[in-house]
Amino acid sequence: MNTKSPCFEPARVLNRREFEEMIDIYNGYFPGQTFSIFELKELYRIAPRSMIVIKDYAAKKIAGMALLLPVKDEFFKDFCEVISEVRGLITYIENINRGTTTNAILDSVMVAPDYRQTNAWIQIMENVFATYDSFRERGIRMDKIAAGADNELGQKFYGELLGMKLIRETAKNGKIYLSTIPDIKERLSLFARIC
Repeated sequence: MNTKSPCFEPARVLNRREFEEMIDIYNGYFPGQTFSIFELKELYRIAPRSMIVIKDYAAKKIAGMALLLPVKDEFFKDFCEVISEVRGLITYIENINRGTTTNAILDSVMVAPDYRQTNAWIQIMENVFATYDSFRERGIRMDKIAAGADNELGQKFYGELLGMKLIRETAKNGKIYLSTIPDIKERLSLFARIC
């Protein structure tokens, strides 16, 4: 048996099979909810830098994913105060340019079942930080980051592990959290292991 932990890298180009793997990962976290390949591809087309996907190239499998989506102010405010999900989000993604300050939604931080006992989630978050840094290098400032969790696993991840502040509960027993990337990065520096 191979006990060596896999090494993950960002997925460079996504093909249909990989989109299908991502849908399978999503469905594993949210049974009964549907997310189509069309929706995922459309999101990727509109905001490719915002879709963080890591891959185990040795096994040729997607290991995990996350979304760091800059959104329009009115959607961010509604997400923090009223709504509890990000479905239909495509119309609210901010078209950001140099010199812009925006807020973002951190969503769908998910790890494939085969990789849940590895450091895949750390690698996903490291790539979230790299995405944030690339926005900053282009003169785009992300002020606040919000995240929603509909289940206990997500609530532990955002609230306990990432240290995001609980700002409200939703009607469906979900929770909405708020933080900044520098605060999350500082919190995770205690747990970081490099592949």
